[in-house]
Amino acid sequence: MVEKGVMYQEAVKIPLMIKIPFIKTKPGIIENQVSQIDIIPTILDLMRSKKSSKFPGKSLLPLISGKKIPEDYIFIEWNTGQMNSRIVFRKYLFDPGEEVTTTDKGIIRTIIAPDGWKLCLSNYDHSQLFDLKNDPYETTNLFTDPKYRDKITSLANKNL
Repeated sequence: MVEKGVMYQEAVKIPLMIKIPFIKTKPGIIENQVSQIDIIPTILDLMRSKKSSKFPGKSLLPLISGKKIPEDYIFIEWNTGQMNSRIVFRKYLFDPGEEVTTTDKGIIRTIIAPDGWKLCLSNYDHSQLFDLKNDPYETTNLFTDPKYRDKITSLANKNL
């Protein structure tokens, strides 16, 4: 793979180091999955500013301060913009035999659930479903398996 425009864990996990001099906790690693959309609310919280409803996400200050908070859903989106009108194929939900030609913009929407399920919906490639607890390296795509239909529907209907 040449580009980072994939949703595999090795590509989407981004380390973040932060030092806040006035918080007196010893250095550590936060194990919770967090989202980049939480950075602005965290900075606003550190500045003791009101969180604006314009920004999605939540402050990570409790985690930084050493408190435990329940894990939440993580949302990741990738919009490649114009794909030079390249013709691509996509497989429709639960019908791996049906192909359609499209010149849509490349969009991937991914959600990672606190219980380890990861759904990647793509308008130009195969959509994917992984059970990260049992398949941490994302080697088995469960998306076309009918027994996961309810899981896919549930995750696909989640919003920020």
